[in-house]
Amino acid sequence: MRTLKTFTFFLMTFVLCLNACSLTGAPTEEENVIDLSGTWTGTLHDAGQDYDFGMTLTISQTADGGVTGEMVLMGEWEDRYSVTGTFDGTTLRIQEPEERYFTAAYAADTLTGHANWSCYDCPDGAWGTFTLSRTSEATGGDGGESSAVLDLTGTWSGTFIETGDNGRTFTMELVVTHTPGAGDFYAELTLEEGGFMEFYLINGQIEGSHVRFNDSGTEVITGYYWGDVIGDQLDGYFSTHRFDDLSDYTATFSVQRP
Repeated sequence: MRTLKTFTFFLMTFVLCLNACSLTGAPTEEENVIDLSGTWTGTLHDAGQDYDFGMTLTISQTADGGVTGEMVLMGEWEDRYSVTGTFDGTTLRIQEPEERYFTAAYAADTLTGHANWSCYDCPDGAWGTFTLSRTSEATGGDGGESSAVLDLTGTWSGTFIETGDNGRTFTMELVVTHTPGAGDFYAELTLEEGGFMEFYLINGQIEGSHVRFNDSGTEVITGYYWGDVIGDQLDGYFSTHRFDDLSDYTATFSVQRP
């Protein structure tokens, strides 16, 4: 009789353990889904040219991990490419028609990766590296919501000041057209000094509060502007060569939006 009671006790314990494990087991496949759909912005460093391109990736992801979209590279001119690929929950792999392959690891709304001509997952042969952050409002399958993009729409006015002993001070006006939530924006830039006026068509990107733009809308790029937005004020730098290089700037600017 004691043996039967002991067996019954262990059997009940086993059943309770199974029930508890089923309630506290691993998350379901649905709970683990991460959706990369949205706009991602950042920079791509070309090691061969030692040059940083502005980079925007706008993609849509299907339920089975298929990815399609558009990539924009901003340098001396603006290039746009259609992209296709896959995302397996941790790694994004996409390519464009000119057979450039991009592999990126996903972590906390950031894509960090490398670019190759012939293969995925081969960082030793990469010609470039890139880091992108999600900038559009989107809610992934994991329930995480990314931060909203600042809206730059409006007229920003202030000064553009050249460095050096003989540096000139220009009146600067930036009229921005910006679709809410988008990582890209467009603008008209006017610089005026002593009756002399310069006019440029601007293409730009915003990543968090950091802004990069150049005059790629005006045939040939002559300048790179970058800075940070605090409230309705944008303070930044100008270079004739690249973005985000504080050793190379030749002017500073400060503009405000009323």
